[in-house]
Amino acid sequence: MRSGKASCALETVWEDRHKYEGAERRFHEQEATQVVAAAATAAATASASVQQLLDEVPAVNGPSQEDTEDTEEAEAPNTSSRSDPGKSHECKKPIQKKRKR
Repeated sequence: MRSGKASCALETVWEDRHKYEGAERRFHEQEATQVVAAAATAAATASASVQQLLDEVPAVNGPSQEDTEDTEEAEAPNTSSRSDPGKSHECKKPIQKKRKR
């Protein structure tokens, strides 16, 4: 059963709001400042770690010496030609001629 009297009078709430409004505003400003500081710290840390990774990797303009050796070994002279369809390419089926209609 409710009584007609409110547990907290509206005038009291209004007075309390004016009383604590400054403290609440300062609290939210402090929270925002902490969030900005944390974001700046995270960005600086990420930038430093990226720079550290870039310093560890040697700068190369083109293929490395190992890549050059691998490609030279892979480029064997191709003795088979496509002009002769009867010859097979290293275990592949011979090229079939198209049927004329």
